[in-house]
Parts: sequence; structure tokens; C-alpha cells
Amino acid sequence: MILEKPVFRRLHVFALDPSMAAHMDTTFVNEVVLRIPWETLAPGPAGEYVKVVDTDQAGAELFAPVNLDDPSVLANDGLTPSDGNPHFHQQMVYAVTMQTIGTFEKALGRHIHWAQHSSTYTRQLALHPHYQNIRTAFYLPSEGALMFGYFEAQQDSPFPGMIVFTCLSQDVITHEMSHAILDAMPFQFSER
Repeated sequence: MILEKPVFRRLHVFALDPSMAAHMDTTFVNEVVLRIPWETLAPGPAGEYVKVVDTDQAGAELFAPVNLDDPSVLANDGLTPSDGNPHFHQQMVYAVTMQTIGTFEKALGRHIHWAQHSSTYTRQLALHPHYQNIRTAFYLPSEGALMFGYFEAQQDSPFPGMIVFTCLSQDVITHEMSHAILDAMPFQFSER
């Protein structure tokens, strides 16, 4: 019997800010499953377009790469959403990134390619989910990478002292991916 590859990979992500899971009345609505076009992945995960590299700004590896092709992970549509699980962070940044790429490709009617800012060809955009203790995320064209920060919530927030990870926000991931995709477009945007 020949088994065919699936068409989609199903992965859990947070639908909204992870703090919504802390409220009993919104716990179940804050989880969504994305259908990502199937590709065989190396641990990271790393595929055709992107690779998750869990290193900090000094280049130190922070967490071992997640294996989304592990049968127990596949059987459960990926890892369960958790703001405290760095492997889920890796899954979330991969899933939302791939969904964003798919949306752009559908709208453009073609495959996207990454901008080339060095003599080395950038085949995969690097995604750093825990790059730096900073209150933002950013696209670094010279590195062909997206860097996601993390920070401690302020005292006036609903959860003071909680660590906020920008890699757990669909809005932040999509925004930064848009920078990387638009950077490769054959035209320039200008401010007026």
C-alpha cells in the first residue's frame, strides 16, 4: 500500500493575545487550528521558505528545535497552545508565517522570493522567536531574518510581571512577514 502525503498540516495557534487563555470564559475561543500546505520539515521547524532558529542576539541556542513531523505531534494537530512552552512558540511563528506567505502568494498569483542583501543567497528566511529582551519585533534585511522580542509586562497591565512574547501574536508575526515579503518586491514604496 502506498501512502500519499497529506495536503495540509494542521497546527494549533493562539487566535488572540495569549493572556486571553488566562480568563476561563475565553480560554477555548483563543485557540485556532491553521491549515498549512504540507511540506516535510526538518526540526526547527525548517522548510522550503523559512527556518526557525531559536538563538539569541549573541548566537547562543536557547531551546532545542521542535520536530513537527514527530508522529505524536502530527496526531494532535501540533502542540497545544501554551505561552510557557518554547516549542509551541516555534510552532506558532512557523504556522502564522506560512499562512501569511500563502495569503500573499494567492493574492499575487505567484511564488514569493526573499530579497537578497548579501553575496550569499537567502533561500530560507530565519525566524528567531526568542531573540532579545526588547519590547518589539523587527525584520533584519541584512540577515534575512525576523527577530522577535520578549519583555516583562508593566505593573499597570492585567498580568504584571508576566513575560510577553511577541512571537505569540498573529498580528506581530504577520506585520513583520509583510516587511520581508515587500522588501523583495521589484518596486519601492515612498512616503508622501
